[in-house]
Formats: sequence, structure tokens, C-alpha cells
Amino acid sequence: MKREQQRYGLTGISIVLLLIPCLLLAKEKPYEAVVVFGDSLSDPGNAFILSGIHLKPPYETLDESLIPDSPYARGGNHFSNGATWIEQLAKKIDLGDSVKPAFKGENKKRLKMTNYAVGGARARDHGRNINLNLQLTLFLSDARGEVSSDALYVIALGGNDVRDAIAALSVDPAMVTSISILRDALTALEDAIRTLEDAGATKLLIANSPDLSLTPAIQHLDMLFPGTAFGAAVLSQQFNLALAASLAQLRIDYPELEIVHLDVFQTMQDILVDPGAYGLRNVSDACVMPNQPPFACKKPKRYLFWDGIHPTRTGHRIFSRKAAEALNLVLEK
Repeated sequence: MKREQQRYGLTGISIVLLLIPCLLLAKEKPYEAVVVFGDSLSDPGNAFILSGIHLKPPYETLDESLIPDSPYARGGNHFSNGATWIEQLAKKIDLGDSVKPAFKGENKKRLKMTNYAVGGARARDHGRNINLNLQLTLFLSDARGEVSSDALYVIALGGNDVRDAIAALSVDPAMVTSISILRDALTALEDAIRTLEDAGATKLLIANSPDLSLTPAIQHLDMLFPGTAFGAAVLSQQFNLALAASLAQLRIDYPELEIVHLDVFQTMQDILVDPGAYGLRNVSDACVMPNQPPFACKKPKRYLFWDGIHPTRTGHRIFSRKAAEALNLVLEK
């Protein structure tokens, strides 16, 4: 009898020990899912799914500023040479499937693949591109009212709105039009956050605009039209300051809503101050070389920019780590 008890006791212990790794794995997932609303910096392939168009060498369709109108075949139909920052982050926390293209497949599939980011998207209603409200409306329709309070909701939009504001400087140097564009974008972001909170979201990650003045595209335009980089820096900063103030107010309005701010603007500046600290050597040129064989730099891992405005996969990895830090997540190297 004693032996039987010992045998069953050991069996019970063995079962518990076998279950421990499973329990640990379950704890490793800090969120139930990751839901993404964004533009080309977070697009996992939605733009290609919607258009069926992607770029291949010699990349002759890129404009003089090396800004693409479609994703690249190389790297999996991203606006880069590989996975975006949010894809890399989600994979590290075992939620890679949830940030796959939401536009791939029918409604049932979209319930599990919740990345709605599309290249070219604006926060505001731009009229010609998919905007934040459309992405959010589609998600709420797919969710059928079942918005998880345990998911992480990511909004990474505003960069293209800032680009529009920069472009408006050529016809309105006084910035009246530019400020109006940024105000509309900010209102759209605020409305989306309120809508998500009302639907049941409790955890948000909000990214601000990159410092567009530091991109190869704006630096190129600045050589042709001196002052463009200065205007880009001012507008990028003004948008981000207004966004930070808005998020501060939203935290007061919704004390139970966790709003984490991802400072892409400051991260870009930090990278340019000390590229070597991030494993980079070139932070000023685009890796892509249209009509110049081999059409891309030989070592993209050393470049911050893939084209005139988008980061390389390495650049995205840096931003994914910054996002993890902001969320207090510990990632394996």
C-alpha cells in the first residue's frame, strides 16, 4: 500500500512538473492579442493584398525622393526589406499570428489576424486613402461587439498626415493649412481612442510621428527647396507635442485606461546621435538604389533607412525594442 501511495504520489508530482512549462508559457503572453491600426510602418502586407501590386528590382517607379507607392516583394510585401516593428515585437511575445494581415481572408480569419495597418493610411479622412476611422470600423465589425479588455491596441498613425502638412508648405508658407491638417489628424486619433475605450479596450500603445526632417526623402527635398527640413522638423514636433498633451488629458478623462506612449521621434534622434550604439553605420542614405545594380545596398543591416522614408528591418527591430521598453516587456535577445 505504501509503495502504491509513493508511486501515485510520484506520478502526481510528475504531472505537476510536466505542467509547469505550460503554465510558464501561458504567463509569457502579456496580452490576449495585439490589434493594430496604422500605416506603412506597421503594414504586414495589407497594401499588397488590396492592390495586388508590389515592387521588384530595378525599382524604377520610386520617385526622386525614393518614396514608394507600393510595398516591396523582397522581405514579404512590406514597405521595408522585412518584418515591421510590431510584427517583430508580437513574435517575441508569442502573438505573431495576431498581427498578420487583417485583409487576408474572410471575417472568421480576421477575428484572429488583427493588423489593419495599410500603407498610405492617414489618421484623418484624407479622401483618397484608408484612414484610421475606416480601420477601426472594420475591426469593430469583425469583432461583433466582442472587444477584448486583455488585448493590446496599437495606434501608429500620423506620419503621413505630417507629410501632407509638409507638402502644404509649398502653397501656404504661413502654415495655416498645415496646422489644420495636423489638427484634423489629432482629432481623429482622440476619437479613435475614445471609441476603443467605450468598446472595452483597457490597454493602448500610441506611437507618435517620426522626425521626418531626418529622413533621406526630406533631406533630398531640402537640397532642392531649402527650408523644407526645417519646416518638417517644426511640424513633426508640433504634432507630437499636441499628441502628448492630448494623451495626458485622455489619461485624466479615463483613469482606468492604460495609455503607453511610444516616442518614435526621440528614438530617431537618439539613433542619429550615436548610430554605433544601435549597430548601424549609415543613418542618412537609403539602401534602395533604383536602376543601379544590384538595386540595394549589400549590407542593409547596417542601414537605418530602406528607402527615402521607411526603416530597414534592422531599424524596425530598434523600434520594436523601444516599444517593449515602453510596455515594460522583457524580450529574449
